Amino acid sequence: MRGRAFIQAVCKYPHGTPGANYLDAFSRLLIECGMEVVLITDRNTDYRIDEIEVYDGFHTEWIEERNNPKDKVFQTRTGFADDRINAMKKWNANSHDLIFVYALDHPTFQDQIIAFSKVNKIKLISFVLEFMEERKNIPIDRRYNALIYYIPKYFDGVISISDFISDYYVSRGIPTCKIPPMIKFNNNIYEKSVNKWNIIFPANGGMKDDLVSLLQGISLLGDESLGKVHLDLMGVKKEEVDAILSNEWEKVKNVITVHTWMKYEELTRLYEEARVLLLPRKTNQTTIANFPSKVPEVMNYGVIPVVSAVGDYTKYYLKDGINSIVMRGSSGELCAEALIRIINMPTDEVGSIVQAIYDTAKNCFDFHNWVGDMEEFLKKIAK
Repeated sequence: MRGRAFIQAVCKYPHGTPGANYLDAFSRLLIECGMEVVLITDRNTDYRIDEIEVYDGFHTEWIEERNNPKDKVFQTRTGFADDRINAMKKWNANSHDLIFVYALDHPTFQDQIIAFSKVNKIKLISFVLEFMEERKNIPIDRRYNALIYYIPKYFDGVISISDFISDYYVSRGIPTCKIPPMIKFNNNIYEKSVNKWNIIFPANGGMKDDLVSLLQGISLLGDESLGKVHLDLMGVKKEEVDAILSNEWEKVKNVITVHTWMKYEELTRLYEEARVLLLPRKTNQTTIANFPSKVPEVMNYGVIPVVSAVGDYTKYYLKDGINSIVMRGSSGELCAEALIRIINMPTDEVGSIVQAIYDTAKNCFDFHNWVGDMEEFLKKIAK
């Protein structure tokens, strides 16, 4: 497959959001399939232009706010549609190319990208990485409407991350390629402290992940177990933690650190030191359809996932006692039991799990593993 892939995205690249890391691996996959990639998105201003990695076949077009206040208002109201279309015109986008759309549910942009693709006879492909239930309290739920209306009617293909999402679009006759969140395997073995079980929760406790059960699990640990752990929380506010723990805060305050915004390099340093990812989740449509990118990302650093059995990652990739600890549900009691189990695990057994984690990261989640699937999908789209 030859040609160019224009990826229209809303994410701060590089490393500004989980989406940025996802698209970096996906871009590398497309290049491995023989395509040239033009990523059209926001720049993460934590990085200078000369600090952003450049590699063969990969190009960026930055979407930036204009200085004029009226122009800014117009850009926001239209989803930066003109800027995004102009970026493709600059490259003379044509029928030999493909357009991939990531996290863009603004109606003006949707209308313009559909019109542009029709005029130029360019196939449209949407990433669908979530499939939430309709939010009844929102009069016009743009994200939900994009999933059930725009994509089936106007798009030529879908990139999904779960059976739930794939089944929905395949049943509607849309070519679909299911690929989990990928990584670029870093081929390092990280030495971890044997005296402390550093636990990380790089998540959004108010959406898919069950922050309440996680914190309750920490508070249920006995003094001996509590003295062996330390929890680093990202993506949550100290006020949330205080409200959940209430009277238990005094017991656990010395083993919990709530981080404010962290640069990606600071986050990866925590990954290098962490031994456990604790990720309880309730079972509902949103969590069944989702595949948390943080799972393969931390496995790249030898971190043991302790997760609830929900979604494709425990269905296909994570096996209890082999390369993870899998909880059958989500509650404070289950989190505490899982932590006590792993804290008391023999050293050689922990070593075997960690080696299996590295093997899974390399053999399942590295982008090179998915070249065949993507090439087959691109052939279908080209017909």
